[in-house]
Amino acid sequence: MIQKGVELARRRLIAEAERFGADGVYGVMIATPQVAGGAAEIIMYGTAFKYV
Repeated sequence: MIQKGVELARRRLIAEAERFGADGVYGVMIATPQVAGGAAEIIMYGTAFKYV
């Protein structure tokens, strides 16, 4: 379950960066602050960049 959640978060992070015209994302951090009762919260964030 965690693996699928991380993959979904990664795809969403990339899609959001592409939506803003970014060339990539660096400094990606993953946090799982709550895992209980068969549910998991996954937070993934990073800094989007564009080559100039």
